[in-house]
Amino acid sequence: MKRPFAELWGTGSYAPSRVMTNDEFSKFLETSDQWIQERTGIRERRISSKEETNACMGKAAALQVLQETGLTPLDIDAIVYATASPDRLLPSQACDLQAILGAKNAAAFDVGAACSGFIYALSTAEGITSRTCLAPVTSSSRRTSIPASRARRTGSAGVPERCPKISSHSSSSPASTIRSKASSDTNR
Repeated sequence: MKRPFAELWGTGSYAPSRVMTNDEFSKFLETSDQWIQERTGIRERRISSKEETNACMGKAAALQVLQETGLTPLDIDAIVYATASPDRLLPSQACDLQAILGAKNAAAFDVGAACSGFIYALSTAEGITSRTCLAPVTSSSRRTSIPASRARRTGSAGVPERCPKISSHSSSSPASTIRSKASSDTNR
């Protein structure tokens, strides 16, 4: 069989509304906007609020993908979630997203590849023999830890019961749907 085995079938994105400029860094670090821009090209970054967990940002992007493709969470066979800044280590962000989306038929796991995470998740998703795979990517400048005692009390292991209403902005947290070429060719 010739490559590609899969195709990108839909995309979605989400970015927090809070913008942090390089000038804000100069208030507590010995740096300047010019220094940062010359070395990285970065002018600003998006900062998530306490309510904007990685799973919630992934959900916002994933819902766009589902709407664009006409799929439901039950149609997803696998979630390959790329993040270098999970809300916590266990369970994985993919499991959190699986739970809040209601994608109960999907296998779910994280890949951690930092800057190349999106490409790595897409490549991993292509290698899965399932027909429909969701590949969200999130990055957060904030860490959240949920004490084990609280997780046991809620019975949810820290999975957010619901995410705040969040609207999409730019492509800081993209999600994509990949379908195998065989299944997409037969469904056209």
